[in-house]
Amino acid sequence: MTRTILAATTLAALFTSSMLFTGSALSADLPESDPVPEAPPAVVSDGVGNFYIAGRGGISLLDDTAFNVGGLGIASVSNEYDTGYLGVIALGYKYGNNLRAEVEYSYSNFDVDTHTAFDGAGGVTPFTSGQSFGDATGQTVMVSGYYDFDLGRFKPFLGAGIGYGRVEADGYGVTPLAGALPGGVALNDSDSGFAYQATAGLAFEVIDGVTAEVGYRYQSIDANLSSVTGAGNDFDFDTHNAFVGLRVGF
Repeated sequence: MTRTILAATTLAALFTSSMLFTGSALSADLPESDPVPEAPPAVVSDGVGNFYIAGRGGISLLDDTAFNVGGLGIASVSNEYDTGYLGVIALGYKYGNNLRAEVEYSYSNFDVDTHTAFDGAGGVTPFTSGQSFGDATGQTVMVSGYYDFDLGRFKPFLGAGIGYGRVEADGYGVTPLAGALPGGVALNDSDSGFAYQATAGLAFEVIDGVTAEVGYRYQSIDANLSSVTGAGNDFDFDTHNAFVGLRVGF
């Protein structure tokens, strides 16, 4: 009986040792599993892309201009203007937080206030606003670049652009010349040429994708106009513009 119990105990010990050895071997043979990759963080989008449209409007001042007549005892005429207005529509694209590019169209218009005639020999004849008439129009198509200074919701910005502009001087004249010139008109012409502008302003993010702005813009269009007598003139169209605007992203 004692021998039977001893034999059974020995067999149990051998079986247990065999199972432990086999389990260790199997564990050593199994390849290590690769770690489970972490899921990328969820991207939350506000639905606003890098493109935006912008509308701007404001008041505009046109520097004094002049044109040559060369007849009727008048060598040249200088022109002063009432305060005009500016309208702009633009399509833009944002490059990160600081850089933007725009393609824009602008329109400005000014009524003549007074004309002053010079006879070339020192004689000066001023014409009052009641005697003077005419209006000037400037149109441009520009490509501009902007740099935004990121200060949170408030972003000062600077910009510059070049493009193509058109100037129209419509019906420049004075009533006292009605007997010498048809309708008293001495200049009625248009021309197109190189245009450029420089802009500075401050933008404010109203809500995601909507930005309000206020700023100043200097714009210049090179043009050459001819008076009714055929005299040619460099007619630089230089404006100073104060504007407000709104940019809407999409």
